[in-house]
Amino acid sequence: MPPKNPTVTPSRYLSNTPRDTPQFSRETQLSATPAWSEFRRNLATCIAALEEDEILIISHKFSPHYVQFAGLGWHGTRAEAASNAFIDAPEALLSEQQYQRMDRIGWHRATFLPDTPITEAVVPGSPNFFADAPYQSDMKALATMAVRALREVYGVPHPGMLSYVAFHRNGTSLRFPTLRLLREMNTEVTIRSGSVESA
Repeated sequence: MPPKNPTVTPSRYLSNTPRDTPQFSRETQLSATPAWSEFRRNLATCIAALEEDEILIISHKFSPHYVQFAGLGWHGTRAEAASNAFIDAPEALLSEQQYQRMDRIGWHRATFLPDTPITEAVVPGSPNFFADAPYQSDMKALATMAVRALREVYGVPHPGMLSYVAFHRNGTSLRFPTLRLLREMNTEVTIRSGSVESA
C-alpha cells in the first residue's frame, strides 16, 4: 500500500460533537461474526472480479455511510469509504476519534475536498478515505478494511443491513449475487468521489 498522502481534515467536515461508534451488545456482535466472515470472503471475490470501469458500491440501508470499489484495469483497484465530505446528515458525521480509527485500519485520509479544481487536487488521492491494490493482487486486504470500516467505524451491526449497486461506466447494470445483499435498482446512482469518477 502506498505511503499516506498529505491529509485534509477541515473542521467543517469533522463532527463538532464527540461521538463514539454505535455500540452493540457482545451477544449481538458475536452472533454476527460468522455472517461478517462470510461476507468478507464473498466481497474479496467480487472485488477481484471487477474489470476496468466497473464500480461496486455497498451502502448502509439506513445511513449515508458506504464503501465503494472501482476496477482500474492494469492500474489495479481503488477502494473508498465515506468521509464527512459526502455525509449530509449531521447525526451521521464522523468524529475525529472515528477518523483516527480509520487511520489505524489502514485507510488513507482525504487529500482534497469535493469542490477542489482538478488542477489543484492531490493525485493520487480522493475526497474520501481511500486505498489502492495493484493489478491482480489478493483483494482480501481491501475486503477486510471495508468490513472493519463498516463494523467498527460506521457501526453496521450485521451485513444484512447493507445493500449494493454495481454498474459499468457505460450505464450497464451489474449483478453480484454471491454478496447475498439486497441489490438496489437505482439507475441514477451518483458516484460519490472525484477520484473514482475521474479515474
